[in-house]
Amino acid sequence: MKPKRSIKRFLRSSVYYIHLLLGLSVGLYLLVMGLTGSILVFHEQINETLTPQFHELDLTPQQLSQIDNTQGIERVHQIGTDLYPDRDIARIYLSKDAHVYVMYINRPDNTDNLGWGDQIREVAVHPITYQVLGDRPYYGTFFNFIYAVHMHWLAKIPGWFFNGFASIFAILLLASGLWLWWPGLKPKLFKQRFKINLQSIRRLAWDIHGLLGATSLIFLIVTTITGSYIIFKPIVDAIIPQPQTVAAEVDLNAPIQPLGQMLTTAQQQRDDIEIYGALFLKAPVDKPQRVNFVGRPTDESVPGRYTITLARQGGVIMRISDRTGSNQPLGSVLMDWSTWLHFGTWAGPFSQAFYVLLGFVPSVLFISGLYLYLKKRQSRRKFKLARKQQEASLESAAS
Repeated sequence: MKPKRSIKRFLRSSVYYIHLLLGLSVGLYLLVMGLTGSILVFHEQINETLTPQFHELDLTPQQLSQIDNTQGIERVHQIGTDLYPDRDIARIYLSKDAHVYVMYINRPDNTDNLGWGDQIREVAVHPITYQVLGDRPYYGTFFNFIYAVHMHWLAKIPGWFFNGFASIFAILLLASGLWLWWPGLKPKLFKQRFKINLQSIRRLAWDIHGLLGATSLIFLIVTTITGSYIIFKPIVDAIIPQPQTVAAEVDLNAPIQPLGQMLTTAQQQRDDIEIYGALFLKAPVDKPQRVNFVGRPTDESVPGRYTITLARQGGVIMRISDRTGSNQPLGSVLMDWSTWLHFGTWAGPFSQAFYVLLGFVPSVLFISGLYLYLKKRQSRRKFKLARKQQEASLESAAS
């Protein structure tokens, strides 16, 4: 019996210290992720209320009939070039219904990496008058700043990978916590684990820490795994073959085609696809200038994304990537599920409100765990001090 007890005690002690070390480090990471995630749950709705000029306008049916994206994309691109002649246009989102054109312009060094000072610009343009309704630094708004912290800690690619690997250790933290909390196959002990004892603050913190961690475990693991997958999605895409069609080579001496004509070419490829944006890809001088026209099925029940790449030289179709319906690769299907679960949109506003509350769970776990650690450390100090005093008194009595 003694060897079994010593092994069990050693395992529990080892798991405790693993949980402690991860809790003091990764626990703080989960605290930041939880709080920023709670803030971001309703960011679209709040953003539309606070900055309506970057979203939909109140237009009459007659005004809506005047919106022409084939003309608008050219005009909006020219507006961006006139506003910031030393920068490149990164992407333009087209007008749909009463939505404004939204254009993103790269930093002066023509990169889309986040940096302090002069950042990516977000410009809103009226879909009929082509008046600039708003021009702001993309990360200058509160929600976009919180989004940047949540996604990559203001460090772009290194921050993305930090989040990905930190989520792996977060799962280990949650698993070790469950191992310490689990009472085994003893109904009486299992029942006690779901009780809150108010005898002391320390006991209350212990019960809340264990009960809240165990009951929210599935949520925390799901959001952690899905968040990690969203981060490593490009790696999955590189491994899993993507359905696409490649056209002939591009003549670099061909004339530059108007963006409106290229948009028409992209839209004509599929009647059941609605093109909603254009991404302008950077390329060296010996390569064709490319534009990715991104679309989605007009039938909202059909999932997926459709991308057609055209060269500005001659308007040649370079690539068609169809990830809609049955053509969706495994990586895209997993991405849809991960987004659905991670952002809490699976039951509309009800699940989103639930996610707001659950986002505070890591904060409660971190604070209660830190309190328990400090109290235990304080108790050990008192015990050592009392022991030293006792030894000193025994020595003085012996002398």
